[in-house]
Amino acid sequence: MPSTIQKNIPILQLTDMRSYTDEFIATLLWMGHMCCRGDFMPVLDFLKSQSAQLQVRYVNETHDEFWYGTLLHMITLWNSGPDAFDMYNALRSIGAIPTKDYYGTLPWEIDSTCYLTPCDHTNYGIRIPIHFSPLYTQIREWEELRPVNIQHGH
Repeated sequence: MPSTIQKNIPILQLTDMRSYTDEFIATLLWMGHMCCRGDFMPVLDFLKSQSAQLQVRYVNETHDEFWYGTLLHMITLWNSGPDAFDMYNALRSIGAIPTKDYYGTLPWEIDSTCYLTPCDHTNYGIRIPIHFSPLYTQIREWEELRPVNIQHGH
């Protein structure tokens, strides 16, 4: 199983981010889509160019387009393997706090059986939850070693 699914979906097909006039929200949605696609470096590069305060705000912001989850949810919903764990870890080191989404699900508990895109919620295929089990186990075990304040979203 590849660590990420094939994502050759044009980013503006995922959502017309031009409809969002708030620059922060448009940027957050862009980062969420990049995380879904497994294209993590532009997100990290962008975050590094921001103030520490803004970095923490971006990585902890929930949005209805992400089912009131965060970027951590977008990483673990669409990706598995070492790159996904590294990105999860990078966002946690910036200050991301695991948050429960609208459904009360932590990022390492997602058991959806389809790849739904944020915003337009298009189904791009069958998601086999067992393929994500090693990543979720790795994150859960890593989180158990850290004192964590789990936030309840929405």
